[in-house]
Amino acid sequence: MIYFPKNFIWGASSSGIQTEGSVHKSLKNNWEHWFDTNPELFFDNVGPYKTINHREKMRDDLKLMKKSGIMAYRTSIQWTRFYDDLEKRTISNDAVTFYKEMIKEFKNAGIKLILGINHFEMPMLYQNKGGLLSRDFPKWISDYAEDVFKTFPNVDEWVTFNEPIVPCEMGYLMKLHFPALEPSLSNYFLSTFNIMMANAKIIEAFRKTIKNKNIGIILNTTPCIPADDSTKNREAATIAELIFNEYFLSTAIKGIIPEEYVKRFLNKYIDGFKISNDEARTLKENVVDFVGINYYFPRRVKAPEPNKIYDTSEPFSSFFVTHHNKNGFFNESRGWEIAPEMIYTIAKNMKNLYPDTPWFISESGIGIQNEKKLFTDKEGIVVDNYRIEFFKQHLDYLHKAIQEGSQCRGFFVWTFIDNWSWLNAFKNRYGLVAVDLETQARTPKKSFHWFKNVILNNGY
Repeated sequence: MIYFPKNFIWGASSSGIQTEGSVHKSLKNNWEHWFDTNPELFFDNVGPYKTINHREKMRDDLKLMKKSGIMAYRTSIQWTRFYDDLEKRTISNDAVTFYKEMIKEFKNAGIKLILGINHFEMPMLYQNKGGLLSRDFPKWISDYAEDVFKTFPNVDEWVTFNEPIVPCEMGYLMKLHFPALEPSLSNYFLSTFNIMMANAKIIEAFRKTIKNKNIGIILNTTPCIPADDSTKNREAATIAELIFNEYFLSTAIKGIIPEEYVKRFLNKYIDGFKISNDEARTLKENVVDFVGINYYFPRRVKAPEPNKIYDTSEPFSSFFVTHHNKNGFFNESRGWEIAPEMIYTIAKNMKNLYPDTPWFISESGIGIQNEKKLFTDKEGIVVDNYRIEFFKQHLDYLHKAIQEGSQCRGFFVWTFIDNWSWLNAFKNRYGLVAVDLETQARTPKKSFHWFKNVILNNGY
């Protein structure tokens, strides 16, 4: 039997936009607009309007969470639900009623609620003014955050962003998030600066508004592994570490943009780039209280081949490209390598590089296509032994790191109930609970009962 530390938090993560649907909402966001204009890009033409209707079924879903024993749940406020009018900052009464009720119900259920300010969402009003490419973005979102904090002062914990690299990389290099512009390193690096500047401005608003509570950020800082020990591939991995990990961790935790990131990327790719004294002070004075780390797959890299032209699947081919591990084990539904040992590396890196920063695994999970068709038994239960094994393998390595002194404080699955997932919609199911899109019926999978026992025993 493997036991985890006392007070270890077992939880689940999701987001507002992926679960609530778009009912009772006045404003359009980037995903609704993209689906309206290009529904064929979304798997099975399923957009963000209905999702799993958590807006209407919140209490039923909470009963399932209570039954599972989860101790905490992370989701997010929808920017375009919160307001009726963005320019006037007119707050939606319906949104206030819903979120206040949700906060109260979770508190009554004894489940810690962690709310996010932003999870891949951009109001179209601001997207049309430049979105993440505008130096005004930090003010837009910190004004919103200030209104949210004032409206909901009793939330247990907050996070600023979920995976801030993703809308930058996917929107400005890979065409997988709106605005899906032609790949541009200039746009990418500008967006990474603006989003981390926004992180600091949100924290500044939080400190002015909320006392004696914590705010953090969710990052997907996967270790970057060179294809071999050659100098060129080790250098490629060093650059990848700087882009994917060091920049976001250092800026969020220390309030300092790595000098090499400024020199190599911001100064080089952004015309006239300069960090003002006020911006540098804001970054330095507004750092996170904790970090959540999402981990799904390792990042293996190698130096690009000279004179070879790569497509958008290799957005950083000026510096490095993906190395495919021929000996790896892959989730064929996603094409992602399953390497549970990397969660040990993450934990050890946090211990060695950021020993004073509380952190937890904020997402871990496996998405399977055609899960209901392939793995449902005669009683209608999804027998997802692969998901149980996935969790056990990762928890084995996480436990090893904790035994060696890593201060990981919790493990959150992605996700509690199957939810809508961007362009993939419902192609790959991740939940402990299955959802029927026609009837919206919820049915716990085998992994639900396994995770319940893990929580009950604080181990397995």
